[in-house]
Amino acid sequence: MSDENKTATTEPEKPKPRDKWERAQIIGQLLLPIVIAFAGIIIARQDKINQEENLQADRVTTMLEHLGSEQKIERDLARKVVVHLANSGKIPPEIVPALVETNAEQVEKKTDDEIQSSTDSLATVATQSENSETKVEAKGSLVNLTTTTNRRVALASTTSLNKIDATSANALPARVYLQVQKDASRELATILQARLKDASLLAPGVEGVNQVPDKTEIRYFKGGSNTDADLAAITNVLTALGIKDAKLVDLSARYPNSPARPRHYEIWLGNNTNHQ
Repeated sequence: MSDENKTATTEPEKPKPRDKWERAQIIGQLLLPIVIAFAGIIIARQDKINQEENLQADRVTTMLEHLGSEQKIERDLARKVVVHLANSGKIPPEIVPALVETNAEQVEKKTDDEIQSSTDSLATVATQSENSETKVEAKGSLVNLTTTTNRRVALASTTSLNKIDATSANALPARVYLQVQKDASRELATILQARLKDASLLAPGVEGVNQVPDKTEIRYFKGGSNTDADLAAITNVLTALGIKDAKLVDLSARYPNSPARPRHYEIWLGNNTNHQ
């Protein structure tokens, strides 16, 4: 057979196998449109998230401004809106405590009913919010507010907490507020506050009032099995300071419709009080 015929009958040369880099290039070309499409989806979602976050931030700023308004009707409406947003999970849990004003100057401008409405709003969020974290934040705020230095806010917070969880309210430690004549020296009150704390009694604040009794009074609400022991501890602290004529005043009958915090006490330092 001639060389020409041999050439004609020779099998065609097989394609050279592609190496791994060529295969990767082909796969990359096939996947590129998918990657681009996926990236577009991610970017679109992020833009939507950013828009929602900006909207939420604007909403929070606006609500905080309205909550601090000088107009009561505006504060009331803002509070209702914040409760609605909190219950539907549309504001951060950290904003919930803003429902209750604790600034002494601002609290002074509000009635007891408005303060109670504010703390009741926290109770509503604590029981009705769709967001579990928001519910925890609301209840935690109520518990913390029961020991705030402002007596009116503390009482209202305890009442609201008692409505949703009497067990938590009853488990709160004894708390003693001090009332002194406005513009009078607070030296004795400061010493007394320190002594009460040494006796393991909460003494969160000293409040100036327009009028005090002639003799020191210990005012309280009946509630819980610790009342007698608490009164004895408070009396012992006063006696150690030379205040031996403190009068016990039970406020339970005076405020029958106000479920005050168990173990809540007030010491009203009298005008004629002397101490050693």
